[in-house]
Amino acid sequence: MIITNAILDSLCGSKIFYGVSREQLYSLLKAQERNIAVFKKGEVVLSRESGGTSMGFVIKGRVNAVKHSGGAVFSSFEKGEFFAAASLYSGRGYCVADFIAGRET
Repeated sequence: MIITNAILDSLCGSKIFYGVSREQLYSLLKAQERNIAVFKKGEVVLSRESGGTSMGFVIKGRVNAVKHSGGAVFSSFEKGEFFAAASLYSGRGYCVADFIAGRET
């Protein structure tokens, strides 16, 4: 994915990157560029089964949290919000929900 000014603007305006300069943020994104992805509506962004110790950040679109794929949405995350942060702290490498793209994300 190409790191555009729109992406940088979105991230610079978020609480999680408060105080990080645009240049620092660009360097961070370049270092993690392989982890930036686009998901079509309905695609699994992160699942309980895949586990791992990672979190997501919505650059555009929406991500829905569901108890299991195809289940009812219990939380939604929009542009500028992060999700699955609890997996970083669980120490067990799992998510408590499936995260599905609510629209192209």
